[in-house]
Amino acid sequence: MGYGVPAIVNEVLRSKELIRQGGNGFVVKDVDEAVDRINEILENPYRFSKNAWETNKQLSWKNHTKS
Repeated sequence: MGYGVPAIVNEVLRSKELIRQGGNGFVVKDVDEAVDRINEILENPYRFSKNAWETNKQLSWKNHTKS
């Protein structure tokens, strides 16, 4: 997400806590679902990229160190 790239993760990884399903990426159960989600991202890359970038800004180190 740091480069505006939406994430596709499986249900096992802790990173799924950062994913807004269909917003900044997808949590998938298997390879077939991953393929479907990749195609969905390719149909509207700007929306997913924008959402991924917004998530990255919220999670930035600078935001976590504000007084």
